[in-house]
Formats: sequence, structure tokens, C-alpha cells
Amino acid sequence: MAESHLTEHHVTHPFIKVEEFGGNISWSIGCEVHQDRMGGDTWVAHGEGKKIIKEISRHTPKGYREKVFFTVEYTDPDGNAYSKKRLQMLGIRAFQNRVAGFAFEYDVEST
Repeated sequence: MAESHLTEHHVTHPFIKVEEFGGNISWSIGCEVHQDRMGGDTWVAHGEGKKIIKEISRHTPKGYREKVFFTVEYTDPDGNAYSKKRLQMLGIRAFQNRVAGFAFEYDVEST
């Protein structure tokens, strides 16, 4: 049975390179945080990929605000896709923040 969803959101997402056991290099979701002497933070990514958010359904239970049910899939900078295949749920405002992009400004290191 094919998955049915309302909307698909493609969001640019940061990735960092990590060295695995045995010396292999792979991509991990997120950023490194570098702190300067004054306590300021700089968020740094090694590359950018995509976070694909698929809305499955929206519901407004009686007496509650609208809830959005969705799944998430990531595509790393090399084009490899993966997901946890689990249904997630957020209130509408939190969901809108999620599809707006990564929560923090970050720099992409040139490699």
C-alpha cells in the first residue's frame, strides 16, 4: 500500500563528517559548536543535505490545538537517503518552526 501524505517539505539541513571505527568517514546530522574566548558560539557544518518532512495528517482533537503527524527522511551531502521510519507528532506552531529550517544560523566549512 502506498504512503499517502498531504505535503512534502524539503529543508536544507547541516551535516558534519565523522570518523567511524576503522577510519571510515561518514556524514552525521547537525553541526559542531565552536566556542570563542568570550563565550560566543559558532555553529559549523561540513556540508549540507536535505531534511524531507512528509505530512501524513492533521487533526484537531476537541478542546486541543491542531496536531500534525509526519515522518522525516534525510539525504546527506553525497545523496544517500535514510530515515528512522517512525511517525512523529507536533503542535501546529512547533511543526511550522520545524519546516522553516535549521534552528540556528551556521557556517559551512569549505573542504
